[in-house]
Amino acid sequence: EFTIATANAVRAGNPDALYWLGKCYLKGLGCRRDASGGCSCLERAALAGHAAAALKLGECFETGNGAPASSELAAYWYRKAGARGENRAYDKLLNLARKRR
Repeated sequence: EFTIATANAVRAGNPDALYWLGKCYLKGLGCRRDASGGCSCLERAALAGHAAAALKLGECFETGNGAPASSELAAYWYRKAGARGENRAYDKLLNLARKRR
């Protein structure tokens, strides 16, 4: 549930709050679906070091959901996610490399 505390956390730039808000925007959960707004929230969280946000942002670039489709940017964010401990990022990178062949 989106509360005043959640809104304040988003305004304050809390990476976890931005990550979850981004996912809500992407899926239209509790709000109007806004894929580009979701990617914007994910980017803010990823830039603040949030590994799962970097992974999800990579998926946005890979699929073109809310962001321009770009395998280069997808790979960039997958590498960031992996470097921050998100193990699923390496499978994403491998699959992306297979698609590019």
